Amino acid sequence: MKLINLFSLLICIYNFTPCTSFPRNRYAKTYRGDSISQSQLNKIRSFNRNIYNYVSPDANYNQVRKAMNEYGLLGSQVHVGHIIPNQKGTSRYNGPEDLARNLMAQPASDNIRLGNKKVSKTEMKYYGRN
Repeated sequence: MKLINLFSLLICIYNFTPCTSFPRNRYAKTYRGDSISQSQLNKIRSFNRNIYNYVSPDANYNQVRKAMNEYGLLGSQVHVGHIIPNQKGTSRYNGPEDLARNLMAQPASDNIRLGNKKVSKTEMKYYGRN
């Protein structure tokens, strides 16, 4: 594929024509610097900005996960992240921290690396969750 792109670029240069069809970088970075497709990042941000269009603020973890699945954010790639961590000794399905107002779509790699820490305001903003 890269060879074809290089060949296309050389033809454009040789013919002095603009390469409008030359593919651009389609990858972005997660908050913690891992690679993610730009379309996946945009989808995460869009879901987070509009979360209350899909679930109520009092929706539970399972309802948020279902809405994310229906939106195309699959659990293997995008986790239901807790903004304030789940309290020790409670299930992740029934505590006050397990309501939509405390949940967000978050790339799996960022959620795993965050561990049992609170999501920062800058990360929330990065992913469109205000």
